[in-house]
Amino acid sequence: MKDVLILDKKIVKGSNVQLRFRLTQHIRDIQLMDNIMTYIGCGALYKDSSVVTLVVTKLSDIENKIIPLFEKYPLNGNKGLDYCDFHKVFLLMKNKDHLTAEGLEQILKIKANMNTGRTQ
Repeated sequence: MKDVLILDKKIVKGSNVQLRFRLTQHIRDIQLMDNIMTYIGCGALYKDSSVVTLVVTKLSDIENKIIPLFEKYPLNGNKGLDYCDFHKVFLLMKNKDHLTAEGLEQILKIKANMNTGRTQ
């Protein structure tokens, strides 16, 4: 559901980090996804033959629309843990810590534990 995209895995000055919220559904739910995008007021839909994906990458949209939504309607289980990690990365980026080697290393560790990498 949520991603931290590291565009350059080398921990050096100039590494590029992008926070990305992603929600994917079967293509038959395209109208639902369009309604969700309209409701939250941001993002873009991407379609292929079997799925439709809503993607939000603009940091201000994540801060002002996505995070408040999940604070109001919290997730449970592993998705809730992934959201907590997503939020940690957001805070690192908001504080510009992603521009340091230490901050980028923190983000890489958080990313490694998200989604399919989650051990607990």
